[in-house]
Amino acid sequence: MRNNLFMGVAAIALIAPAAAMAQETTSTIRGTVTSGGAPVAGATVEVVNVPSGARNTATTDANGSFTTGGLRAGGPYTVSVTAPGYSPAQVTDINTLASQTFELPVELTSESAGGGEIVVT
Repeated sequence: MRNNLFMGVAAIALIAPAAAMAQETTSTIRGTVTSGGAPVAGATVEVVNVPSGARNTATTDANGSFTTGGLRAGGPYTVSVTAPGYSPAQVTDINTLASQTFELPVELTSESAGGGEIVVT
Protein backbone atom coordinates (compact mmCIF):
# COMPACT_ATOMS: atom_id res chain seq x y z
CA MET A 1 0.00 0.00 0.00
CA ARG A 2 2.81 2.38 0.93
CA ASN A 3 4.64 1.57 -2.32
CA ASN A 4 1.53 2.36 -4.41
CA LEU A 5 1.13 5.72 -2.67
CA PHE A 6 4.79 6.55 -3.25
CA MET A 7 4.55 5.60 -6.95
CA GLY A 8 1.41 7.72 -7.39
CA VAL A 9 3.06 10.79 -5.83
CA ALA A 10 6.19 10.24 -7.93
CA ALA A 11 4.16 10.01 -11.13
CA ILE A 12 2.31 13.25 -10.36
CA ALA A 13 5.58 15.00 -9.56
CA LEU A 14 6.94 14.04 -12.98
CA ILE A 15 3.82 14.92 -14.97
CA ALA A 16 2.92 18.27 -13.32
CA PRO A 17 6.00 20.21 -14.52
CA ALA A 18 5.50 18.98 -18.09
CA ALA A 19 1.95 20.32 -18.12
CA ALA A 20 3.07 23.62 -16.62
CA MET A 21 5.70 24.03 -19.32
CA ALA A 22 3.27 23.56 -22.22
CA GLN A 23 3.50 26.47 -24.61
CA GLU A 24 1.10 28.00 -27.09
CA THR A 25 2.03 26.81 -30.58
CA THR A 26 -0.64 28.64 -32.54
CA SER A 27 -0.99 32.20 -33.75
CA THR A 28 -3.74 34.72 -34.44
CA ILE A 29 -4.53 37.17 -37.24
CA ARG A 30 -6.64 40.10 -36.08
CA GLY A 31 -7.62 43.22 -37.94
CA THR A 32 -10.10 45.87 -38.91
CA VAL A 33 -11.84 46.28 -42.26
CA THR A 34 -12.67 49.87 -43.19
CA SER A 35 -13.73 51.94 -46.19
CA GLY A 36 -12.97 55.62 -46.21
CA GLY A 37 -12.10 55.37 -42.53
CA ALA A 38 -15.52 53.91 -41.60
CA PRO A 39 -15.79 50.32 -40.32
CA VAL A 40 -17.25 47.70 -42.67
CA ALA A 41 -19.55 45.40 -40.68
CA GLY A 42 -20.47 41.97 -42.01
CA ALA A 43 -17.44 41.56 -44.28
CA THR A 44 -16.28 37.97 -44.78
CA VAL A 45 -12.61 37.36 -44.01
CA GLU A 46 -11.04 34.11 -45.21
CA VAL A 47 -7.59 33.12 -43.98
CA VAL A 48 -5.85 30.36 -45.95
CA ASN A 49 -2.65 28.59 -44.95
CA VAL A 50 -1.08 28.29 -48.42
CA PRO A 51 0.99 25.10 -47.87
CA SER A 52 -1.78 23.06 -46.24
CA GLY A 53 -4.87 24.70 -47.75
CA ALA A 54 -6.45 24.96 -44.27
CA ARG A 55 -9.12 27.69 -44.18
CA ASN A 56 -10.50 29.81 -41.34
CA THR A 57 -13.38 32.21 -41.87
CA ALA A 58 -14.51 35.16 -39.78
CA THR A 59 -17.10 37.92 -40.14
CA THR A 60 -16.39 41.49 -39.11
CA ASP A 61 -18.42 42.94 -36.24
CA ALA A 62 -20.07 46.38 -36.03
CA ASN A 63 -16.62 47.95 -35.55
CA GLY A 64 -15.21 46.20 -38.64
CA SER A 65 -13.04 43.99 -36.40
CA PHE A 66 -12.23 40.31 -36.95
CA THR A 67 -10.10 37.68 -35.24
CA THR A 68 -8.99 34.25 -36.46
CA GLY A 69 -7.16 32.21 -33.86
CA GLY A 70 -5.73 28.73 -33.61
CA LEU A 71 -3.65 29.20 -36.75
CA ARG A 72 -0.45 27.24 -37.32
CA ALA A 73 2.55 29.40 -36.65
CA GLY A 74 4.45 30.20 -39.83
CA GLY A 75 2.75 30.52 -43.14
CA PRO A 76 2.53 31.93 -45.61
CA TYR A 77 -1.12 32.89 -45.23
CA THR A 78 -3.40 34.63 -47.71
CA VAL A 79 -6.24 36.77 -46.35
CA SER A 80 -9.20 37.55 -48.62
CA VAL A 81 -11.90 40.07 -47.67
CA THR A 82 -15.26 40.39 -49.39
CA ALA A 83 -18.29 42.53 -48.58
CA PRO A 84 -21.41 43.42 -50.59
CA GLY A 85 -20.94 46.72 -52.42
CA TYR A 86 -17.13 46.64 -52.15
CA SER A 87 -14.37 45.34 -54.39
CA PRO A 88 -12.66 42.25 -52.91
CA ALA A 89 -9.25 42.70 -51.31
CA GLN A 90 -6.46 40.19 -50.77
CA VAL A 91 -3.26 40.25 -48.72
CA THR A 92 -0.63 37.57 -49.43
CA ASP A 93 2.60 36.31 -47.88
CA ILE A 94 1.63 36.78 -44.23
CA ASN A 95 3.87 34.89 -41.82
CA THR A 96 2.91 34.50 -38.17
CA LEU A 97 4.77 33.69 -34.96
CA ALA A 98 3.64 31.31 -32.23
CA SER A 99 1.77 32.97 -29.36
CA GLN A 100 1.65 36.29 -31.18
CA THR A 101 -1.05 38.25 -32.96
CA PHE A 102 -0.54 39.60 -36.47
CA GLU A 103 -2.40 42.92 -36.86
CA LEU A 104 -3.92 43.41 -40.32
CA PRO A 105 -5.80 46.58 -41.27
CA VAL A 106 -7.64 46.29 -44.60
CA GLU A 107 -9.13 49.23 -46.52
CA LEU A 108 -11.86 48.36 -49.03
CA THR A 109 -13.07 50.55 -51.88
CA SER A 110 -16.65 50.66 -53.11
CA GLU A 111 -17.36 48.75 -56.31
CA SER A 112 -18.30 52.01 -58.01
CA ALA A 113 -14.80 53.37 -57.28
CA GLY A 114 -13.19 50.18 -58.66
CA GLY A 115 -10.22 48.20 -57.39
CA GLY A 116 -9.54 46.78 -53.96
CA GLU A 117 -7.07 48.87 -52.03
CA ILE A 118 -5.12 47.09 -49.33
CA VAL A 119 -3.39 48.85 -46.46
CA VAL A 120 -0.89 46.85 -44.41
CA THR A 121 1.10 48.55 -41.68
